[in-house]
Amino acid sequence: MILLIHHRLHPNLEGFIHGVKANDIKLMIITPDQKPYDGLTSSKGEFIHKQIAQITFSYAFKLFKSYNFSNIIYRHNIKGHYWILLMSYFFGVKIIEYDQSTHRNDNIFKQSIRPIVRLFQLRPLKKWTPVNFKHSTGKKYIEPFSFFVRIPMLPIKNINKTNIVTNKIMMIGKLSESRKNHLRFIEELYSLNAQLIIVGSTPHGFSSEPIYYNLLQSQTKKYKNISLIKNASRKEVFELYSKVDIFVMPSSQESLGYSVLEAMSMGCVVVCNKDVGASCYIDDKINGFIFDINKKGDLENIVRNLIKYNLDEISLNAQNTINLSNSISTVKEILNIGT
Repeated sequence: MILLIHHRLHPNLEGFIHGVKANDIKLMIITPDQKPYDGLTSSKGEFIHKQIAQITFSYAFKLFKSYNFSNIIYRHNIKGHYWILLMSYFFGVKIIEYDQSTHRNDNIFKQSIRPIVRLFQLRPLKKWTPVNFKHSTGKKYIEPFSFFVRIPMLPIKNINKTNIVTNKIMMIGKLSESRKNHLRFIEELYSLNAQLIIVGSTPHGFSSEPIYYNLLQSQTKKYKNISLIKNASRKEVFELYSKVDIFVMPSSQESLGYSVLEAMSMGCVVVCNKDVGASCYIDDKINGFIFDINKKGDLENIVRNLIKYNLDEISLNAQNTINLSNSISTVKEILNIGT
């Protein structure tokens, strides 16, 4: 059984749950809230979901004693997560992913577990290897994280796009988070002869920035060629992917940036910031384009010059990149099941 720690039942997990089930592997997901993404209702019964706000020592111990976990995946931390780390050491369970966006220290054992181990003078029941993942952004991202999206379950079939033009450009990102760089997207692209489409959810949660959200709304009203689409459903988002040709990911940092993979699978020509995790799937000018958000004007320059390239071919290459990785065997491969 695999133990997955996540902040909620997220749509990103569809493919992973499907791949785990297809490989006849049992899965337990622990989240601090129980708001399920509606698309996962079809996966009911395929995994055990435990909703708990804070993990205690006794809870973690009983959990590991009751279930024979083979691997642990940390996608997001929850309160008391260090007790899970401790039990992984004591019971000798391998951690195959740890989200560095919430824990910046490379050597997790040294920073989080060793002090507790010394305090309790614990010795592992089985062989345990210290966890030491590299930072999760950029080209280093693919190793521990990629299986979440390499087997995507997409609600709409891939479409082949031809005669691609650059008059519809879309980005996706929570409308109340400044790191998504909606304003930069507008600043660099509003003067193009193109319709700009910004899709995202309205303010909610601890990361919400209401002032930024209000500023974004006022900026979008200034220009007739900008559309702001709020709280679109999953189906509506994929319909938009099918209608636009250019997709921009301007976020200053994303541990992945799942929408990049979705857009590529739908044949969009993706222009992605180099600091976004999903940029590791893009070979510049072959299946997409890479820009540097730290260089003012770089995004605008790349988008203006897209017409110089065979965008139909780049679109097809983008789809092929996702399709080649769209294999249930990927879960088995990356988790090293049976080894």
